[in-house]
Amino acid sequence: MKKRILTLALALALSLGLAAPAFAAPTFSDVPSTFWAYNEVKEAVSKGITSGYSDGTFKPGSSVTNAHFAAFLARAFYSGEYTDGSASPWYKPYTDTLSSHGVLDGTTAGSSFEASVNQPINRYDMARMMYNVLMDKGVKLPSDSALTTAKNTIKD
Repeated sequence: MKKRILTLALALALSLGLAAPAFAAPTFSDVPSTFWAYNEVKEAVSKGITSGYSDGTFKPGSSVTNAHFAAFLARAFYSGEYTDGSASPWYKPYTDTLSSHGVLDGTTAGSSFEASVNQPINRYDMARMMYNVLMDKGVKLPSDSALTTAKNTIKD
């Protein structure tokens, strides 16, 4: 009996040891450990907010599209409220979730998302979407007039 328990324990330990790398955050060929946001990239990947590109890169210098940013926000703040999978287009579950919470309100993406889905998101829309998430979550923030001032100040 002791031998059987020991065998089972060793088999379990070996299985967990082999499985651990599969659960670890992937490494990206373009995000070395010396990259200034290395830890943040690892954390976003470990939380399921992003997974990088299928070619093993993260492309940290590339623009983020409206669709990608919508997916990031939905995964970060509304996980479990959307069906991730074989939806067409791929971003629809995320944008539907954000729309239902008012996150796209007041943004370029909210008024014409289909037209701008693959365009790089501008800083105002990014800030407005994050503001809307925080408002939806009940966080006390500056008035909407502060956002209007920001919109008129930020040129992109």
